Amino acid sequence: MARTLLLVVALTLLAGRTEAAAKRPLPDYGSPQKDTTPGQVVLWVPRIALYPVWLLSEYAIRKPMGALVTVAERDQWPTLVIDFFTFGDRNQITLFPSALFDFGLKPSVGLNLSWKYFLAEPNTLHVHFGTWGPDWISATLADDYALNRNAGLAFSAAFHRRKDIPFYGLGPRSGSDIIARYQTNDLEVAGGYELNFWRSSSFASRTGLRALGFGAGTCCTEQSLRSAVASGEVPSPPGFDRGYTAVFERVMLAIDSRRKPPDNGTGFHLDAYGDATFAPAKNDVDRRSLDRLRRQRRICLGFLARSHRGSRHRGRSSGSIAGRRPIHSSSYPRRRAAHAGLPSRSIDRPELAGG
Repeated sequence: MARTLLLVVALTLLAGRTEAAAKRPLPDYGSPQKDTTPGQVVLWVPRIALYPVWLLSEYAIRKPMGALVTVAERDQWPTLVIDFFTFGDRNQITLFPSALFDFGLKPSVGLNLSWKYFLAEPNTLHVHFGTWGPDWISATLADDYALNRNAGLAFSAAFHRRKDIPFYGLGPRSGSDIIARYQTNDLEVAGGYELNFWRSSSFASRTGLRALGFGAGTCCTEQSLRSAVASGEVPSPPGFDRGYTAVFERVMLAIDSRRKPPDNGTGFHLDAYGDATFAPAKNDVDRRSLDRLRRQRRICLGFLARSHRGSRHRGRSSGSIAGRRPIHSSSYPRRRAAHAGLPSRSIDRPELAGG
């Protein structure tokens, strides 16, 4: 019995020594290092200096914005806003305000109207009017008539009057400072046809008449381009003294292998387009210029290709809030500054978006 007791005690002491020898080292709980380098000390200077900025961005911007987005998504604010501006027994009328702000240009406020089933079941009317007084007027009317699920006709008319367009000079060496401002009166009437075929592919054609005139107006306490030309400060840009009236035609073909929304899709997208413009000659100078262009026989074509992977057709449609069928972005491109001799910046606007 005594021998057994001594054996148990010996084994216990041996196990204790083995456990003590295999004990893990003391972990580091983030205690300050004993040796602090000068670089670590210097880093506290920008940390302390930028701490108010971080505090402002974290608790005055990020957290409130995150809470606002969470509440808006939970309570379906977008749906409530759309319902507030939607009228009619079939929710076919949408009327909402809009505002446009652009640095260096005048702002504008306006109204946008969309009326489905206007006068006929497959017809949709779009109206936009924006203004900032008589010097800034933008009015657009567009009517879409669906022939069937895949084809439709469109008619549009637009008038734009502005006196705030900046002029920076002529040629590639023009600077970034505004030399003067000029006035434009732009009228455009057009009709178009759109056909949707294989998957998300489409064909669109648009033909119309565009008239552009230049006035002596200006804004923002800056001289007008007309007065700058009259004083000899800048040469007269080509066509500035007479404007132009032109007939234009645009044909676009989009090949898209993805399935139609709302299905997800992976595939490729190819855009091809062609433009043709004819402006009647007003004098001998115009006639000689047109003769040179006819002899050169120039053809303007463009191509754009891109691939898509697992997307929901982003960029292909601007939504169906304003019509029965989605309005494809490739069908009716944005308006451009309509005179090559007058380079202007930040005046490329969507036709039915903004004030």
